Amino acid sequence: MSFDLDLVAVTESWLTPDSGDEVLRGVCPEGYLSLHRPRLDRRGGGLALIYRSTIRPHIIDIPFIPTAFESLACSFSINSSTILLVLIYRPPNSSHVSFLVEFGQFLDHLINVRGNLIIVGDFNIHVDDRYSTFAEDFSSVLVSHDLVQHVNEATHIDNHTLDLVISRSNLVSRCYASDLISDHIAVHWSIKAHRPLRPRKWVSFRNLKAIDTLSFEEDLLALPVITEAADNLEDLLTQYNEGLSSVLGKHAPLVKRRTTIRPENPWASSEIFDMRGRVRKQERRWRRTRLEIDKQLLH
Repeated sequence: MSFDLDLVAVTESWLTPDSGDEVLRGVCPEGYLSLHRPRLDRRGGGLALIYRSTIRPHIIDIPFIPTAFESLACSFSINSSTILLVLIYRPPNSSHVSFLVEFGQFLDHLINVRGNLIIVGDFNIHVDDRYSTFAEDFSSVLVSHDLVQHVNEATHIDNHTLDLVISRSNLVSRCYASDLISDHIAVHWSIKAHRPLRPRKWVSFRNLKAIDTLSFEEDLLALPVITEAADNLEDLLTQYNEGLSSVLGKHAPLVKRRTTIRPENPWASSEIFDMRGRVRKQERRWRRTRLEIDKQLLH
């Protein structure tokens, strides 16, 4: 089975600083690129990200270097959404206490980074074990940072949930375990990164600027309310309303159009629009005259 994936996060890549880039180029399908962060102090470990070439993530340097786990943070934009993706690999032999302390500190630093946060990777924590104090303490760290863990299935051949997908709010729309690719099962996740659909409505308007003034005045003067005015107030009011309505409908007929409702800009005010009009007027004047005084007035 094949999947049309936008991103593939890899833990324990075993890539080295010398050959890692070349190895990834060899395994990337056409239309995909890659980046990675190798483990520098010893063999093994390492994190990698294979991504569609249209995404273009940028590596984010977090001012905190943990010792109990490896991390790779990158930011990318899809439509109007900025996503902060963090890859994590925690070796199974790292200290429980050190990991919990450092992971909490790491999350504190992530708060200051712009973007919708999603954390993925192999944590080597049996979060499915109700009797594990380590899993319980880890869950408390997530709750204290307003984070949610989305994987509810076994992700390892020993029938434990080790590979996690963590996000804030309702960013993740779907998450499930898929195929066994090593001793781990691939975890698929989808996030909400599309532009929200804005409501639409029908509006009616008249193009008053297109009215021929002379012709409009002639038709107004030819109305019965002018030429044959009624002798009582009720009929006179009817002549006035019907006459004006017919002339306006002739010169500026009512047009209906469907439009998108957009949020109001709080900074937009009559003063802003007035100033913008004055600036454009002065710019046109300077472009016409090319005088130094007009240029200074424009600035």
